[in-house]
Amino acid sequence: MKLEKTFAFFLLIAALVFCVSCGGKGNKYDDLDDYDAVDNDSEKEDEDKPVPVTDEDSDDNGDTEADDSDTETDDSDTEADDSDTDSDADEISDDTDDDTNEPRPDNDPNDDEPVSDEDNTIEPSDTDSISHKENSEIICTGQTKCYNSIEEITCPPQPDDDFFGQDAQYAGKGYCFPKSWDSTNQQIVTDYNTGLVWQRKQPSTYEGCTGNSGALCLYEQATNYCENLELENFSDWRLPTPEEFATIIDYGRTPAINTDIFSVPKSLVRNFWTQTASASGGKIWYVDFTKGSTELDDDNAKLVRCVRGNYQLSSADFEIENEGSEDEIVVDSVHNLYWKIIESEEGFKWKKSLEQCKELGTGWRLPSINELASLLDYSLSQPASKFPTLPSDAFWSSTSYNESPDYAWRINSSNGIIETGKKTKTAAVICVK
Repeated sequence: MKLEKTFAFFLLIAALVFCVSCGGKGNKYDDLDDYDAVDNDSEKEDEDKPVPVTDEDSDDNGDTEADDSDTETDDSDTEADDSDTDSDADEISDDTDDDTNEPRPDNDPNDDEPVSDEDNTIEPSDTDSISHKENSEIICTGQTKCYNSIEEITCPPQPDDDFFGQDAQYAGKGYCFPKSWDSTNQQIVTDYNTGLVWQRKQPSTYEGCTGNSGALCLYEQATNYCENLELENFSDWRLPTPEEFATIIDYGRTPAINTDIFSVPKSLVRNFWTQTASASGGKIWYVDFTKGSTELDDDNAKLVRCVRGNYQLSSADFEIENEGSEDEIVVDSVHNLYWKIIESEEGFKWKKSLEQCKELGTGWRLPSINELASLLDYSLSQPASKFPTLPSDAFWSSTSYNESPDYAWRINSSNGIIETGKKTKTAAVICVK
């Protein structure tokens, strides 16, 4: 009996010892403070696993971070072009002096980037069949759409397509440079491309003019009005030349000028005097901004828009290459253009004219109306050009008349008139590249 009690006592002692020894080795989450602990082994395994990419982390290029290249311009700059993304794009910076409104001199390091005519932006062509061109010397016409012989169409993408090779298709590929203005001043507009400063608004009546109770001027009255004009501290105003007026004509609009920049009457009569007399004598050149034509007249009173500035527009300088051969071309080294006349006694309809230039080979095309007008010299007649061997004839351009797409723009090289002609009629063809 005594032995049994002794054994029970030692068994109890052993049980107590066992309980004390296991009490500190319970489950690792027995302590509430340990529920947020991370197992080191588990953490190491997670580091070896790739992090999943969510839709929010990737862009259209498949990158895991935002790619600024989606907002870059075509020149592949590493920074986005503010002129393309700025919500205040319609606001033009003030590049005039607060006291004199004198435009800043060229190459001023404080100048902002020129503000383009954003209401009539030229979209780049989608086709790779038109290569990009650098260093153009021609101002864009403003036309941004393509047309067949009667109506607007989607611009044809390939050279073999009908009506391929129009003004708007090449404008977006650098074959001209867009219009660009400083119009922050309510009285004057400065053209960034030429440096010319234009009278922005027409008065209700012109001082010294008698046409339509002073609302219009005879030619001599118009000349005197500009010479006597005092506007924004400037007194060296004058009538513009036809070539200067051509820099603000916009063939993509009706009337053919940006009316947010320049004022024009609401009437259908929008004829403005130039300073230039016809080389044949007797008549004066004027521009009709209703559609953009350049014509001759002498009797009827007209509107006046004065200009100032000494900028000299570049005159073409022609030289014949490969004279007398089938490969004969005429090079204009000033505008970096190559010209070739298509010989024909009867001429071509507009659609066929586009095709004739394409058939010459890669790069040849029907010129825009501004390229075609660069051939003109208003000091000459029969023809009104220094272009060698140019016949006195009407020549098609690739620029349609946007208001009536069954017409296209052309020049009359005999006298220099810029006019429209029905596309189903025939005219001469000169191609450019």
